[in-house]
Amino acid sequence: MLKSGIDQDKIIEMFANASASGTDQLRKGVQQATLAALQGRELTLKNIRGVLKTVAESAAAGAAQNKLPNVDVEALLDKAVTGMDEALLKAVEANRVALQQLVNQGADLREKHLKKALSDLDAMEDSFIAAIKKAAEAAGAQAGQAWAPVLEKLQAGGTLSGPPGRPPPPNSLSARCRRPCATAAPPA
Repeated sequence: MLKSGIDQDKIIEMFANASASGTDQLRKGVQQATLAALQGRELTLKNIRGVLKTVAESAAAGAAQNKLPNVDVEALLDKAVTGMDEALLKAVEANRVALQQLVNQGADLREKHLKKALSDLDAMEDSFIAAIKKAAEAAGAQAGQAWAPVLEKLQAGGTLSGPPGRPPPPNSLSARCRRPCATAAPPA
């Protein structure tokens, strides 16, 4: 089934058949699926939330169906979150580069548009965590238990976009996206 440009059945199958040794393949598969879905649309908070929620729900459904012995469902879900986080970073970095090119070509970017973009950026980590929480709630009690430590780790350590309320790390998503704004002069 395709939802938000994502082949949910493929993700479910990936997680249902994942072994403990294949978690890096899961991360890469989730990253590719998430990135492909994000590239196919405008990078708004609503679209990001929809993609992340769909991917997280698919990962949880697949992990719940996994009947292989000695599979650490928490590790599978942790790799899903890592893959989504990496995809989000790549998608936003691509948008930053495109924005920088527009600025370099003299595009007239209004200060209010830049402020809106920065505001959305600041809300991105919260949106990411909220999408994961919704997917965990939708997954049911058993899968919800597997999500709990993953969410705890995510909230404690933040995402690649950096923890809210603190200056972003120099190479974080938030810092990277703010770079073109420093070079964009408001219209005279």
